Amino acid sequence: MSRVDLKGIWRDDDGMLQLDVGASNERTSARMELYAYPADLLTFASGLENFPASPKDEVVWESGGPDPKWFGHMRLRAHVLNGTGHSALEVLMEVRGAEPNRATSAFSLRCNPADINELGRRIKVWLAEPASQLVVEWRDA
Repeated sequence: MSRVDLKGIWRDDDGMLQLDVGASNERTSARMELYAYPADLLTFASGLENFPASPKDEVVWESGGPDPKWFGHMRLRAHVLNGTGHSALEVLMEVRGAEPNRATSAFSLRCNPADINELGRRIKVWLAEPASQLVVEWRDA
């Protein structure tokens, strides 16, 4: 079973959200706090809803970046694995800071396009009330 969950912690005056983001499968899990604008999440969710547009399609949501100047780095990337449509949601989470807080996780959640489409639909609904917790689960493809 794979899982993605989002929960809003705080909203800034300009609309930016502080989020708790988690992802897991039966072997591993990762969780981190990050900052994102709802418009960026809406763009990601819309891309997921229409995934895949082609066999080489990918949809990415990224917060922060690999440069150490950033608070952290998170990337979720939906992509097609093979010609039969099996897909994956690649998860990269890098929490920066001093020991014991520093952590890096990189793994993938196997899925079908319908799972990714559902994640996109559910994120769009959740954005109306981001203080609630969104949990989306599916069986690995």
